[in-house]
Amino acid sequence: MAKELKMTFTLDNEKSKLLSLPSPRADITAEDVRSFMNTVVARDAFDVNGARAAAAKSAVIRSVDEEVLF
Repeated sequence: MAKELKMTFTLDNEKSKLLSLPSPRADITAEDVRSFMNTVVARDAFDVNGARAAAAKSAVIRSVDEEVLF
């Protein structure tokens, strides 16, 4: 089963930005992710068309089953 960590940030222009990380650590915790996201916000780590991350909005781990057909 493939997993992906999806982190959503609120930008300073009130829009959202989704940041995805494939294959997160099996033992990752909510506090690990929250700490990382807060660091991204504090350090202005990315810019989306002039808008910067203003807050951590949400984080989820998405699990996907793949079935090979041929």
